[in-house]
Amino acid sequence: MRNHDHSHPHLTGPLAPKQVQGEPVLLSHSSPLH
Repeated sequence: MRNHDHSHPHLTGPLAPKQVQGEPVLLSHSSPLH
Protein backbone atom coordinates (compact mmCIF):
# COMPACT_ATOMS: atom_id res chain seq x y z
CA MET A 1 0.00 0.00 0.00
CA ARG A 2 2.96 2.35 0.57
CA ASN A 3 3.78 2.19 -3.13
CA HIS A 4 0.24 3.35 -3.89
CA ASP A 5 0.66 6.34 -1.56
CA HIS A 6 3.88 7.40 -3.32
CA SER A 7 2.19 7.04 -6.71
CA HIS A 8 -0.86 9.02 -5.61
CA PRO A 9 0.14 11.48 -2.86
CA HIS A 10 -3.30 13.09 -3.28
CA LEU A 11 -4.83 10.13 -1.41
CA THR A 12 -2.68 10.88 1.65
CA GLY A 13 -4.31 13.19 4.20
CA PRO A 14 -1.28 15.21 5.43
CA LEU A 15 0.17 15.58 1.93
CA ALA A 16 -3.16 16.65 0.42
CA PRO A 17 -2.87 20.37 1.40
CA LYS A 18 0.82 20.58 0.43
CA GLN A 19 0.11 19.02 -2.95
CA VAL A 20 -2.36 21.83 -3.72
CA GLN A 21 0.15 24.59 -2.98
CA GLY A 22 3.19 22.98 -4.60
CA GLU A 23 1.81 20.12 -6.65
CA PRO A 24 4.45 20.30 -9.44
CA VAL A 25 7.26 20.77 -6.93
CA LEU A 26 6.36 17.72 -4.83
CA LEU A 27 5.76 15.61 -7.92
CA SER A 28 9.15 16.60 -9.35
CA HIS A 29 10.97 15.76 -6.11
CA SER A 30 8.94 12.57 -5.61
CA SER A 31 9.94 11.20 -9.02
CA PRO A 32 13.75 11.19 -8.51
CA LEU A 33 13.55 10.36 -4.80
CA HIS A 34 11.32 7.34 -5.34
